[in-house]
Amino acid sequence: MPRNKSQGFDEQLKTAYQQAIYRIFMPPISWKIGTVEPGIDKLLQANGAKKAIFLTASNPYSNICSVQKNKEANEALLAWIKENNYTFFEGQGEDPLGVWPPEQSFLILGINAKEALVLGQDWQQNAVVFVEANKPPTLLWCNGFSN
Repeated sequence: MPRNKSQGFDEQLKTAYQQAIYRIFMPPISWKIGTVEPGIDKLLQANGAKKAIFLTASNPYSNICSVQKNKEANEALLAWIKENNYTFFEGQGEDPLGVWPPEQSFLILGINAKEALVLGQDWQQNAVVFVEANKPPTLLWCNGFSN
């Protein structure tokens, strides 16, 4: 399994994030890092946004937590999203090999890269997926690791 923050980043962690499948449920759109997905561009355009992030509160720093703890963390994240009036879409991040459990996630529109890093740190994530119109999604490492 990927190492957690206290153990530092490694190639296994980097690869896991890069190979994950990121998806929202409605409208159904799936994507991978580095691959342009026209559905995301259409979604951004339809909502008047140029940027977005895909964020979870599950499994802080890649430490597997109980279903209940992840549920509570994501409920808190959802409450924060709603309190701040962001347009969002529910989804999940998935390990294509099925080794890592799917993680409830949110595509949150209108957040720039700087804000994305802060939110990733606030929600104790190693990385967030940054989405920008007409560009392939990228990973933003919240703790100094680079692609």
